Amino acid sequence: MSRIRWIAVGATAGVWVTLKAQEELKKRIERSKPEQLLIKVQNRAESLKESLVSATIEGIASARVELDRHKDD
Repeated sequence: MSRIRWIAVGATAGVWVTLKAQEELKKRIERSKPEQLLIKVQNRAESLKESLVSATIEGIASARVELDRHKDD
């Protein structure tokens, strides 16, 4: 009876691991599809654009402060 129980436990664990592995593989395949990659690239480009605009605005503001400081000297 003990062997049957361990065979059942092992089979159940094997099925569960197989299903999880298939699920993970499907997710990876889905993420590597061209349309998903395009969305990722677009999101990253948009984020980079926002960072660049923000950095430019901060740089211009800092330059103005420095110019005003030098004018006062």
